[in-house]
Amino acid sequence: MKGVVVECGYWKGGAAVNLSLMCEITGRTLKVYDSFEGLPPAAPGDPIAQHTFRNGFLPGLYGGTLGGVSGAVRRFGTIDVCKFHKG
Repeated sequence: MKGVVVECGYWKGGAAVNLSLMCEITGRTLKVYDSFEGLPPAAPGDPIAQHTFRNGFLPGLYGGTLGGVSGAVRRFGTIDVCKFHKG
């Protein structure tokens, strides 16, 4: 089967674990992208983001680490089908 699966933003790696197993079954590669910085600050003039941050979603929230995510995939998924990218 051709193609890859892309996940953008993976926090602690739960979805990456599941997607890695599906990619192993289907013969695909999982490309996982994350900033490792959590939520960005609200942009000026973005009322939705500003409202969200006023209600407890602070910049940096949901930040994970590459080691934490790859460790979860190694333990519960299939690391061999994964390629991790910062950005």
